[in-house]
Amino acid sequence: MKGRLIVWEGVEGSGKTTQVAAIAEWLQTIQSQEVLTTREPGGTPWENISGIYS
Repeated sequence: MKGRLIVWEGVEGSGKTTQVAAIAEWLQTIQSQEVLTTREPGGTPWENISGIYS
């Protein structure tokens, strides 16, 4: 089966996380699709490791 990559872009506080959660739930429950959500590293202090290597 072929997959799809859906990408949300926007400034901080624009609701990207909310929209990703909503579409993932819709795809899983209404459309019976398997969904894998990811996020770009750096969204939380734990993920932001850039200071370690500089």
